[in-house]
Amino acid sequence: NWWNGIKPKLYLPIQPISEPKTTLPAGLDDHINQKGDPEMTHIPNELQSLKTTAIDMWNLVISQLAKSRFALEHLDKDMVNEITNNEKRVDAYELKINMDCENILALYSPVANDLRFVLSVLKTNYNLERVGDYAYNIATQVRDIDHPIDPECFAEMGIKDMFNTSQRMLQQTLSAFEKEDSKLAREI
Repeated sequence: NWWNGIKPKLYLPIQPISEPKTTLPAGLDDHINQKGDPEMTHIPNELQSLKTTAIDMWNLVISQLAKSRFALEHLDKDMVNEITNNEKRVDAYELKINMDCENILALYSPVANDLRFVLSVLKTNYNLERVGDYAYNIATQVRDIDHPIDPECFAEMGIKDMFNTSQRMLQQTLSAFEKEDSKLAREI
C-alpha cells in the first residue's frame, strides 16, 4: 500500500535555539557588564550636564531681573545695553537646554525619576526664558524713558514689591532645584 511506503514525520526533532548574535554600535562595547547587558553609564553624566546648564541659565536670568530693576530705578542706559546683550545668551541657553533634553529623551529613553527630571527641566527652561524676556522688555522700556520716574509712582504700583517677590521666588526655586528638595519647592 502506498501509505506504508511514505512515513510522514509528524514530530520534527527539536533543534536547540541559539542566542541571537547582536552587535552593538561602535563605542558601546566598553559599557558591557559581566552579564553582557549594556549599562546606562552615560545618562547620569548627561543629566548632570543638563542640571549644570539649567543652573547657569537660572543664575543668568536672576541677574537679568536684578539688572532690569536697577536700570528702571536709576534709568541706567548702560545697564540696558548689558541686558540687551545678555538676552542673546538667555536665548542660547534655552535652545541648548531644549536640544539637550530632546537628545536625552531620544537616545536614552529615560524612565521614572530621570524622565520626570528631564521634563521638569524642559518646562522650567521655557519659564526661565520668559522671565528673561520680561527683564529684556523692562530694559527696552527704560531705553525710551527720558525723565526720572516719580518714587511715589513706584510705591503706589508696588513695583519694588513685585521685583522683590519675583527675585526671592527665583532664588528659592533655584535652591530647591540644586538640592533636589521637593518640600522646599512646595513651600514657594
